[in-house]
Amino acid sequence: MRSRRLVLPLIIAALVSAVGWAPSPAYAYPVTPFSASVSGGLTEGGVTWYNRSVGLQGYVSDHTPGSTTAVFEFRQGEKLDSAVLLSTQTRTASGYGENRTDFNFTQEGPVGGITWVVISLCTDKCQIVRTLKRP
Repeated sequence: MRSRRLVLPLIIAALVSAVGWAPSPAYAYPVTPFSASVSGGLTEGGVTWYNRSVGLQGYVSDHTPGSTTAVFEFRQGEKLDSAVLLSTQTRTASGYGENRTDFNFTQEGPVGGITWVVISLCTDKCQIVRTLKRP
């Protein structure tokens, strides 16, 4: 009878260690959606804010005979007007009609992370269309 009392807890312990505990859910990084348009073009997507870097996914679309370029500026600082420009990326869609260029990239950031993403759209001229701050 004593051996049965010892065997059951050993079996349970073996099963728990073999199966393991359920993993905790992955950390959900904040995502800031964006949508902006100018005469002749638009961009839509989302910015995922990681510890230092940001991920951008979405598209730029052109509805002109020329092209539409989305310009992404990555900045660091408390206030936008004094934030340091870290880097710039562009994505372009060209041609008349429903031409679209998808994008999905990660921009690495410095210690302290990227705190601002400034989005401009350029057709004939460039216009800032969205300013996004880390949540």
